[in-house]
Amino acid sequence: MLRGATDSLENTLSLNLPDGAQCFVLEEQANFRLIKNCELSPDEHVVVKPVGPDAGRWVRESGLVGYALLSGGTQLGEGGVFGKYTKQQLVQFAMSGEMTLVYTGTVRRLALVGGISSETDAQAEVNGDRAYGFRFLSPGDQILLSGAPREGAVGSLQVVLM
Repeated sequence: MLRGATDSLENTLSLNLPDGAQCFVLEEQANFRLIKNCELSPDEHVVVKPVGPDAGRWVRESGLVGYALLSGGTQLGEGGVFGKYTKQQLVQFAMSGEMTLVYTGTVRRLALVGGISSETDAQAEVNGDRAYGFRFLSPGDQILLSGAPREGAVGSLQVVLM
């Protein structure tokens, strides 16, 4: 378990564990790695803060799932970048602001990246480069969906880790 139980990651005394220690969590079907210098904010599925001061974080590294499904985004500002997605399902990803999707995993993974829009040709970008189809993602990579600015355009962005 991630939290609550006596034997959960949250209640692990990580001070005695080496940086990079790993733990497979059966309920999540995912591997978590202890990163001593990490200060990411804890969340529901990706980052767990263990008890104790300066204990670092358990970060979801790999597992059977990893995806970002964003839908109902509208174009914001110049450049036709989509944001303010009305529906967000994120595992190993997080939103940075209203428009930028960030890969929060700790290892390089192959991903299927795509996006669509109702009113314009949309394209996904990873770190400013066009990305459609299969591509490798590294921790911290930033993903956007953009298209020619059009009134009323609605976009969706999908990223699935392999």
